[in-house]
Amino acid sequence: MIELVKQKMLPIESAKILVIASRGAIVPDAESTNFLKTNTLKSPIAALIFAEGHGKSVADCWPACEDLIATDAECAAKYAAYVLQGRFEKGEKAISQSPWASTIYAISATKTRFYQGEGAIASEEATRSAYYEYFKIRLRGENHEN
Repeated sequence: MIELVKQKMLPIESAKILVIASRGAIVPDAESTNFLKTNTLKSPIAALIFAEGHGKSVADCWPACEDLIATDAECAAKYAAYVLQGRFEKGEKAISQSPWASTIYAISATKTRFYQGEGAIASEEATRSAYYEYFKIRLRGENHEN
């Protein structure tokens, strides 16, 4: 988060609220949420930290936060796995482009095969192996079969 502040992607005041929220010390209240909305987060990582602190879907209280999370494969997969604990349709396009995000999403969030991401999963030995171990499904790699 310090790096986001240094890069001016996150105002310092927002970072302070996010740190408190991410440690579970508070659930962001209306005033904190409104502050963050006013000082728009520019980073999917910061939006994910807010959502994790909120502890549940942010679709109702702040749809733009969820839209921002959906733009980053890893953030979208983590949001689905750790906050929603299920499917995150809005983020599936981004997730499907990343081998690791697709694997996390399938195994930790939906606990079902993620057909849209299987091409990406198959492109790396480690993700292909993890997917096989969980689903007992063999995927073809780019240059060889597993």
